[in-house]
Amino acid sequence: MKRDVWIFLFLLGLVVFNWPFISIFRENFTIYPFVVWFLLILAIILTNLLPDREDRGD
Repeated sequence: MKRDVWIFLFLLGLVVFNWPFISIFRENFTIYPFVVWFLLILAIILTNLLPDREDRGD
């Protein structure tokens, strides 16, 4: 399951640093990259700290 979270975080990082989101937040562009980068790093840290649960299919 952790692999799915890593793929999701990678794709989320690609999306939030591309054109649509950057143009939406152009008024606050000086803050936007730092906040998003911090939140992505925080999500990565939480992903590593949480125990990996496996689906047993019961």
